[in-house]
Amino acid sequence: MLVIIKFLNINSIMKIFKRKDKKHKQSWGKIIKIIIVILVIVVAGYLILWQTGVLETLKIARQIQQQQQLSAEDQEILKELKQSLLLPEDTKPTMAVITDVQALRENQPNFFANAENGHRLIIYPTMAIVYDAQANKIIKVGPVNFNQSALQQVNVALYNGSGNDQRLNEFEEKLTSTFNNVEINVREAAANTYNNTLVIDLTGENQNIQEIAEALGGQVSELPEGEAAPEGAAILVIVGRE
Repeated sequence: MLVIIKFLNINSIMKIFKRKDKKHKQSWGKIIKIIIVILVIVVAGYLILWQTGVLETLKIARQIQQQQQLSAEDQEILKELKQSLLLPEDTKPTMAVITDVQALRENQPNFFANAENGHRLIIYPTMAIVYDAQANKIIKVGPVNFNQSALQQVNVALYNGSGNDQRLNEFEEKLTSTFNNVEINVREAAANTYNNTLVIDLTGENQNIQEIAEALGGQVSELPEGEAAPEGAAILVIVGRE
């Protein structure tokens, strides 16, 4: 009698396990069906977007957004640069991040002597600028493609029209550090006082006169009345108060 009961109990247990195994298989079957349905919906949706051009539109919109973000960054850099350098208002420059400064130095060793990877190269039709945006520092201003006249030494006279000797010293340092072919051969007080800084081409042959004026935040001018042209100078800079 005991043997029969045990046999019945074993059969009952086996049936229970079979029922559970059947339910387990049914659950997996439902999960697989759900996954297949989801994949079908995703693929169908992708095909619809592709065929209607919506997907391509989204890609283009993303590219435009990235360009706008880069443009906004460039505009911010130009805004900072304008605080220390007079830039052309009606010309949009070409801007790039220097990534291979050694290659640039091979072609223009003087211009890119102090440039580093990560600096900004800002190119206008009349001048180029190397700018350290992180330090808010102008590294170099001048033409990138130097011609023979640009490589020759240019004698510059400085007249102090501001009445401030410290300001005159600042202009001399800015000239010699920005333009590698500038030599200051005259330093003296101007006959008059000036609000704006004036840059005068004494020979009429200096092709970079506008670049020098822009680098100094000044303006190209004729020799003012009452001022004597200095001897031995090709360019005269009269430092103003502003």
